[in-house]
Amino acid sequence: MVSDSTWKLRVSSLNKKVQNGFLFFSVLILLLLSFYQPFLRGAASYLAPSEDGTAEVAILEGTQILRKKALATGLKFLSQGKVLTLIVVLHQPPPGEELVGLPSEYPRMVENELKHFGLRRNQFLVIVAPVFHPITLSEAKFVLAQLAPDKVKRAFLISEGFHTRRSLAVYQSEGSKLGIRILAHPYYSSYEKENWWLQTEGVRAFVTEYLKLGYYVLRGYIPLKMIWSP
Repeated sequence: MVSDSTWKLRVSSLNKKVQNGFLFFSVLILLLLSFYQPFLRGAASYLAPSEDGTAEVAILEGTQILRKKALATGLKFLSQGKVLTLIVVLHQPPPGEELVGLPSEYPRMVENELKHFGLRRNQFLVIVAPVFHPITLSEAKFVLAQLAPDKVKRAFLISEGFHTRRSLAVYQSEGSKLGIRILAHPYYSSYEKENWWLQTEGVRAFVTEYLKLGYYVLRGYIPLKMIWSP
């Protein structure tokens, strides 16, 4: 049989382990509460890098439509003298993947809207890029091939939120072959960078873009070194 003194020692030892374990987890929780927001913001900054400087053009990366916040960012760059020309990219998807109700003359409508904002004809260019899988890569190849004959050396890439890192890596990889330096600048339309984890669209975009970035690297669409710059 276990003596009373031995039993008390065991209970005392167990209590100390419980207390130490409670203390450990309490400290861990406090550390997580203290650092999780900076960590999440840092992870977001990686996916959405932003650079300063000047360039000849700003590429407004689009889909089949031009988003207002992308245009607002481009117009701001133009007014501040950061760029001389806006390059509006619109996707021309494969047959059967077009947006329902989008008129075929939409690119001309965009041009007219840019003129309405007071832009001169030499201050913008609308590029309709045929896209196919992988979309970001096929877009970058087409757009940069259009800019190369004009001897463009520096270009801002204005992308949506967390898509910026993957798009930047693709454009930098293709741009390096043509002597075009790509600078990144994100815009946000459906979530805020500072508290993206509290917003459904922010969480969805964060997870999706990390997965797609990994996919592009594994498939060889992006050289590994490109995902670490800038």
